[in-house]
Amino acid sequence: KWKKGATDLDRVFEILNEGRRQGKDEVAFENLFLDQYTSVLASNIEFPIELSAHKAQRLVHAACFARTQDGNLTAKNYISELRRRCNSVLESVVRRDCIFYLSTYGEPPFASFKSLDGSLQFKFNNSRYCENQEAMQIFEGDNFSEFQKYTPVLIGVESDSVGGCIEKAYDSLNFVRGIWNLTSPNPWRLTISQRIPKRVNLINLRPSYSVHDTNGSLDEYGVRHLPYFGQVDPMFNMNSRVNLKSDTAKMLRKIRAHPMRLDLEKSILRYVEAFDNVMMGSCFLAGWSLLEFLTGSDFKDNKTAARRAARFFYADEDLALEVAEHLRFRRNNMVHQGASYFDDETLAYQVKMFIEELMLFLILDKKKFASREEFGEYLDLPGSSSSLHSILKDLKREEQKLRRSKALINDRLSRRSRPN
Repeated sequence: KWKKGATDLDRVFEILNEGRRQGKDEVAFENLFLDQYTSVLASNIEFPIELSAHKAQRLVHAACFARTQDGNLTAKNYISELRRRCNSVLESVVRRDCIFYLSTYGEPPFASFKSLDGSLQFKFNNSRYCENQEAMQIFEGDNFSEFQKYTPVLIGVESDSVGGCIEKAYDSLNFVRGIWNLTSPNPWRLTISQRIPKRVNLINLRPSYSVHDTNGSLDEYGVRHLPYFGQVDPMFNMNSRVNLKSDTAKMLRKIRAHPMRLDLEKSILRYVEAFDNVMMGSCFLAGWSLLEFLTGSDFKDNKTAARRAARFFYADEDLALEVAEHLRFRRNNMVHQGASYFDDETLAYQVKMFIEELMLFLILDKKKFASREEFGEYLDLPGSSSSLHSILKDLKREEQKLRRSKALINDRLSRRSRPN
């Protein structure tokens, strides 16, 4: 079905049919339509089943192409065709086991846990795969002692395709990794590196991973590679985090019950992806974009994001605002003037500090905001108690006026209803 507030796709289909009636070059016109509108259709359709982004695009494209053949492409006909294709996908669900490697020493203080929605099971150091010689291909040139420094994570996934399994497993692991990065002590560095800097994230993934069928053998996808370059050195000891399981469970419970659950899930994934890059300038820009998203400032000027980010969280708000303004100035120069900075690693850690304060406040605080916009309005409130007291007095006066007005209206209505 169409999502609430979707684009008027009936009008889109009318444009296509009108072009056909006017005798335009059908092949060129249809190709243009499919290229330009497939993404529009996919973003406006709520699928009855969980699909990977790639699979959804393919379904949208195939259904659109099929219905253009009869020359009567309407929203109703299109949805009917798409539903038929979704039903056929339901009958072809596949299951795969994906093994990723965390750049951590030792084992976590628990063997497994479930994902946010309870659909995925994460298992650590599963011997069935750790001793698999095929899986060891991931560590080409490494000896077994090097292999032992990394923590393998097995995720069993069901999806509409092998690619969908990989995408789902990767996003789910990133979500958990984001929680661990948030709750683990990671002092931000104010350094200027003379080498390629380490990744900002404390708990990272080794670039290679493997995909297995249900028998444990390497799938046809075999050993795959994430879009990273260079090695990832283990720098976090899982054994030292004795409260890791309880911390993770607490965060998952908080997020599951939060009114902003979808926005928080998206924010955690963006947080992890932003700081997975070793190019610190890219980390900083992605981090600033997330800062705007969290403060509900993504459709406002970036002065608003800087001001909101500095509110309430620091003992010296004036200093925090100076730092946020400095980051805003650097971001604008990088985006609009192509500037580059030798201290971009410091910039990345500074923006990360603001992001983590905002995210932990949203997740853990007793105040549960209904939306990012409401949170942004909260951040716009003045920081001094005297100013807030003055606003409350004005609101009480307004409330009294409204109550008097309501009483007068009720009295007038009751008089009219009395018999003469």
